[in-house]
Parts: sequence; structure tokens; C-alpha cells
Amino acid sequence: MIAVRWTARGGLAALGFAAALATLFAAPAAAFDVKRADASVVRVLAAAVKEVGGKLQPIGGVNTGTGFIIDREHVATNFHVVHIQEQLDKVEGTKEYYAVREPGGKKNVLGQVIWKSKELDLAVLKVPGLKRDPLMLSNASALDYPPKGAKVFALGYPGISDQALQSEEAWTTSTLTTGVVGKTVRAAVGGTVRPVIQHDAAINTGNSGGPLFDNCNVVVGVNTFVALSRLQVMEDDKGQRIATGATSAGISLSPHIGNLITAAKTVPALRDLRLQVSDSAECSDEPAGIPSWLYGAMGVFALMAMTGMIVAFTRRREVVRVVESYSAWVRRKGVQPGAPRTSGARPAAPMPAPGTVSVQTSEPTAGTAMPAPRGRMDAKGDSSAVTPLTTGDLVLSGFDTKGNTLRVAISLADLEKGMCCPEKGVILGRSSSLSDKIVNDPSVSRRHAKIVRTENGGLAIVDLNSAYGTKVNDDVVGAFEACPLAVGDKVTMGAITLDLSQMP
Repeated sequence: MIAVRWTARGGLAALGFAAALATLFAAPAAAFDVKRADASVVRVLAAAVKEVGGKLQPIGGVNTGTGFIIDREHVATNFHVVHIQEQLDKVEGTKEYYAVREPGGKKNVLGQVIWKSKELDLAVLKVPGLKRDPLMLSNASALDYPPKGAKVFALGYPGISDQALQSEEAWTTSTLTTGVVGKTVRAAVGGTVRPVIQHDAAINTGNSGGPLFDNCNVVVGVNTFVALSRLQVMEDDKGQRIATGATSAGISLSPHIGNLITAAKTVPALRDLRLQVSDSAECSDEPAGIPSWLYGAMGVFALMAMTGMIVAFTRRREVVRVVESYSAWVRRKGVQPGAPRTSGARPAAPMPAPGTVSVQTSEPTAGTAMPAPRGRMDAKGDSSAVTPLTTGDLVLSGFDTKGNTLRVAISLADLEKGMCCPEKGVILGRSSSLSDKIVNDPSVSRRHAKIVRTENGGLAIVDLNSAYGTKVNDDVVGAFEACPLAVGDKVTMGAITLDLSQMP
């Protein structure tokens, strides 16, 4: 029976190794993540306004378009979306009004134009307080990427949708259209000669300034024109909506995002921008097959695994540490563990708000929370009563999600011993076998984080790719990244917050 058990474990290990090799060496597969893209696309509003009766009133209507986040508090859009000089010149005493409406938002967030170019039909707004993730921009050769026939996705707020649906919910929800690249050429469409992507993803008035994505969630163009289309929707004298003008020929034009990247490098007003760019010119939309040599490797790994699993399962912590080291290496390469090898890194999953616990199949829920470690608290417990505290010892104290008191003591000796071990720190987590100090709460991962000494003798905390994340004073700690830690800081692990203090 034992032999069968180890054989099964060896087989599983072989499959795991094979899957890892397939991820590393097989051709990348990708899938457009509309939810992630949508979170960084906003509606842009521009108007000349004048104060009337204590309220600002637009003069000559409101320009609406689309924008997308290129840096924290910075939004890119078209020049013609924010160009309101004619309205300003018509009425004396008017002033500029620029704002964005976040996805699903009910309030305008005010901003200001820090740069605009009529020749490139591009503009950048700074919107204080806008804290959405910036999008990855393609820095690949504009005339070679995206290639002819590649899938593209357009996100924006088309005016045709506003007129047809006429609801607040529709007004704050973007529209997604998809198509393929027809060609990319240098052309003087609407301005100076520059690389322009021709595609058939439907865009309309209001889409202007929005992003055009490849299949890997990388922005390749800025949606601007609908070729040979003058179709407009209006109401007749009976209140009925009618469409007039020429129908679209199914051709849309989006100047390449490389125009904006070049401007950010050369324009003084944009020198502080921190654009996220990708030089990759590969983005497969089909899953790859397993190389033939990999099947032979699977057999070799099966034999190795059957021998090594006996040792591996008896040294569980060492195996977990090695896996974490591999995950940290993969993240430094810009790819999340187990995710498709795309050109842009995906953002980490959001952590639940304090006081709530999300349900994930790989982590504990309220119904599957691990019980108290049955007498092993003396060795690694969260009670300082077991080991008397001395001057300089660290204490993390607070409450778990059920309101019970939590107290985790970390002596200076614990810390120095941990730094000398392969772990290079004191592990905090819910598991008594995988952690040095137990934080027994369902929202805390088995190995959640570790406290380490920095080179200058200070303290830092490292998140170990936990399920629900780690924060220090509301600042998110990235997976496998060290965040400075000081006495008096508040450390959030999962859904609990602990205060760090030191014995006098």
C-alpha cells in the first residue's frame, strides 16, 4: 500500500515537472483580459464653462471621448477630445473644464491638460487622486507589430451607444469591439505623417482617445478615426431617433501607440511619466502543443520523482521554500507563476477589505479553517506567555476575524536564528509545520509573510505570494518584495491588522 502511495505521488510530481517545462519552453498562449483592461479605461469630458447662479454651466456643449491610464494620475486621449479653444474664445469669462469619469463612477474627477499635440492628435491629462493601474504600451516596431491579421480589441465610450441606450448605467460602462489588423502604414491621416493601424474593430464618435489592444492586453494604438463614415443619430420633430449620413465602410484607423512613447521621451512636460512598455512582438492567441522531446523527459522525471519524493515529503518546508524561490524568479522575469507567457505582467489579485474573507478553492474558508495546532503552540505559538519576553523583543498584537486576541512574539534570538537559516527570516503563517510563528486566522495563508533583517540592520516584511495579500500602513507589499518595517507600523495580513511594538 505504501509503495502504491509513493508511486502515485511520483507520477503526480512527474506531471507537475512536465507542466512546468511546457510553460517555460512551449510557445506562449494568450487571452485578452477585458476585465483588467476595462479597469484602466475612462470617459474624458472637456468643456468651456461659465459660472451662472453659483454653478458652472457648459458653453457650447461638452466634448466627450475616451482615455486610458498611462501612469498613476495620468490619462492619454486625443487632442480633438480636449480641444475647446473655439468655445473659450466665443464667450468672455469662460474657463476650461476637464474631468474623467471612472468605470461605473457617478462623479467627475477633475483634471488638467499638461500636454497636447494637434499634429499627433494626442493629449495627456493629469488627474489628481486617480489611482488606477497603468496599461502596458507596445514599444515594438510600429510597422511590424501588430502584424496583418492579428486580433485587436477596442474599448471606449461611443456616442452611438449613449444615444441609443440613454441610461446612466450605459453612460458609465464602456463598449468592447473586436477585429483584425488590415495593415499598418505611414500616413498623414488627420495630422503629421506617422504609423497608423487600419483595422475593422468598430469605433464611433466617443471612442476617440481610447486604447486599441492586442491579444496580450498591450496597447498598440489610439482609436481615432472611422474611415468613410458620416453616420449620425438625431431626433426628428416627433422625437423619433433617425440615422443620417454615409454608413461605415468597416475600416477604422488608430495611430500607433509608439507616437505617444516617442513624445514621452522628447517632450519636457512628459519627462516625469513612468510608462510601462513592452518590446515584445510575439502574442500568440492559440495554445501551443507539447514538444515531442518532452514526453521522454516525463518518463525520466517520473523515475527521479519516485526516488526524490520520499525525501521531499519528509522535508516539506524545504520544498515549499524552493517553490517560492522559483516563483520569485519567474515574477522577476515579468510573468506570474502558472500564467500564460505574455509580453506584459498581469496585476496581482485584489485583497479583500478588512473584516471580510473571500472564498477561494486553494485557501481556507470559514468552514474549513485550520483548528488550533494541538499542543504545538509551545514551540511556535502566538502566545508570548510560553517564552518570556525580554528587552528589544518584537510583538505583533491585534484581533482575528472572530474578535479573539492575537499576539505573536518574535524575540531577537528568533530573528537572528532565522536570518542564518535558508529561510533568511522568521516565517509568519497559519500552518504549524510551514511557519515559525503561527497567526491562526482563516484569511492568513499557510506561509503568509516573513520578517527579515535588512543590510543596514533595520526590519522589513516580505509577502510570500499569499492568497489575500500583505500591507504595511495601507501600502500593498508586492509578492516576494521587501517592505521596510518599523515599530508602530500596522501590518495587515489577509483580513486582520496587527500593531508592531517592541519590549522596552
